[in-house]
Amino acid sequence: MTDDVDRLIDERPGKELLTPAYDDPAHRLTDFLYRSGGTTAAYMVVTEAGRVIVNTGMGYEAPHHKRVFDAVCPGPTPYIV
Repeated sequence: MTDDVDRLIDERPGKELLTPAYDDPAHRLTDFLYRSGGTTAAYMVVTEAGRVIVNTGMGYEAPHHKRVFDAVCPGPTPYIV
């Protein structure tokens, strides 16, 4: 089944639309709140216990959001909301 799903993903038109065309850094909104842009924005709240991620964005955007948030605060990430 996994091979069938992978084949479907590879063969369907529009695959190139799943690759983010942006690589903006996280935008600082306050001393403890950051925003990562994309199709859907993700937010990181930095606390003494680690970071809290609010909205991880679309699945294909997760590596982008993680990369820009890691550049600001590499973790740990005790909560994702």
